[in-house]
Amino acid sequence: METNFSFSLNGTMPDLAGWKQPLYVRCLLIIGYGAVFLLNIVGNPLVCLVVAKNKNMRTVTNLFIVNVAVCDFFVGGICMPFTLVNNLKAGWVFGEVMCTLLPMLMGMAVVGSVYTLVAIAVDRYLAVMKPTDGKLSSAATSVIIVSIWVTACVVMIPSAVQAQYKDHDGNPTCYETWPSLESKQAYTMSLFVLCYLVPLLAITGLYLCAGARLHNRSAKRNRSAEQTSQSRNQSHTANKSSNNARVFRMMVAVVALFASLHLPLWVATLLNDFATPTRGLGLVLYRYIYPIAHWLAYANSCVNPILYAFLNRNFRQGFIKAFVNTKSSCRVETPVPRVDHKMQGGHAKHDRVQCRLTLETPCGSRMRRASPTTPATAVDDVPNTRSFNRPSAVELKSVAL
Repeated sequence: METNFSFSLNGTMPDLAGWKQPLYVRCLLIIGYGAVFLLNIVGNPLVCLVVAKNKNMRTVTNLFIVNVAVCDFFVGGICMPFTLVNNLKAGWVFGEVMCTLLPMLMGMAVVGSVYTLVAIAVDRYLAVMKPTDGKLSSAATSVIIVSIWVTACVVMIPSAVQAQYKDHDGNPTCYETWPSLESKQAYTMSLFVLCYLVPLLAITGLYLCAGARLHNRSAKRNRSAEQTSQSRNQSHTANKSSNNARVFRMMVAVVALFASLHLPLWVATLLNDFATPTRGLGLVLYRYIYPIAHWLAYANSCVNPILYAFLNRNFRQGFIKAFVNTKSSCRVETPVPRVDHKMQGGHAKHDRVQCRLTLETPCGSRMRRASPTTPATAVDDVPNTRSFNRPSAVELKSVAL
């Protein structure tokens, strides 16, 4: 992907005179980039932490979501500060190594993110079309994730090879040198087609097919429910379809935001490479369009955790637990039931006891429920008697993705 620190089309030295933005624009850029940076370094590691700490959330889809979070962290947490400084200051101040490394890392993270979204779409398609035998294994998921990163690295190698750092009279620059304008245009168009257009078309097609199947399945289930009462198997299938529908809606929202927030940067890149802008248009491009387009692309790296929190109950509860001391706020108080054994007529007489369950939820509300009075059994007959000696932690679980 084109970045504004590689803005030379054919190796000629770019003219930076008079390109600096007004002060109020620079202040707005600092505030906007700073907000995205803070949300990114908090939200994406939190997504990884929630999946790592909850075994019931270590599903194939969630492992792919973790990979998206890693890609987003690279983009917004590592690359974005360099881009902000480069947008505010003329020239390249980070040295020759970062001139080669940084554009490649940013491109790898973006390519890895979009290809991971394709993998999620394939996984969701298989889950809907082949619910019994279409599930990917953990080993296959790991191989796919490694392959995504290898592919992203290979795709961005030409950008790293063509990156050139030069110091012109105390004004260091970092820009790409290409043998010809046509070669630069061919590479840019290849990136646009292979790393944006084709993946999004594939994702759209997969989700349309899966959505149509979910709709037909729901319609048949509703008609069946009207004619006969649902059996246990029908109820299980309905719950599974409902879970698939929720994940489907969440991932459609993620892909739609990715496509819309990355589109302005691609438009600016294509305009720069194919339109050969005049000096006036070039100044507008580097003063305003590139910084805003980069900000929108970086904003995508911090909105995914917010989407997960709003659209997925498992992530929402995991985020809440991450900010709550679960040892003190999530517990079950189970007093030891008093068991009195009295011999009466050669038989043991069991007193009737009552146990009270106290549950404190993460948000602090307390619920008490009295168990029905039941005869107490002998100690040897009580299963898991050790659990009565110490309150056990309650983990709020729901159906995993």
